[in-house]
Amino acid sequence: MINKELIDRVKLIYKHNNYTKQADFANDIEISRTLINRMFTYKIDASKELISKIINKLNVNPTWLMLGKGAMFLDTEEDEKMIKKIKMLEKQVTDLKKENQNLDAELEKAKNIALELVHSKLVKA
Repeated sequence: MINKELIDRVKLIYKHNNYTKQADFANDIEISRTLINRMFTYKIDASKELISKIINKLNVNPTWLMLGKGAMFLDTEEDEKMIKKIKMLEKQVTDLKKENQNLDAELEKAKNIALELVHSKLVKA
């Protein structure tokens, strides 16, 4: 059964990117023009290869393409911001782990000093 909704979303991508010739669209996603034409006329369904190429070559949101949910395109600028934020948080976690290790070492030293003081007082008593 042909998924007309999916094909209609592919057509929206085609229009959104201002394609006027199926050949140009086909070249950009590296699929044959005949396949595009047959799909646009609902003679064949969108293949997994075509879907994958549209997603990867045109930066299309796979959830939107497959289900019609979310934004049509992935927001690479927003993704980059999120990646930077994640890296910053990972660095903070690493720094906090190091600080925690240092504090653990200082605590251990303080315990040893306290034990030595207690021991020396007991010996003197």
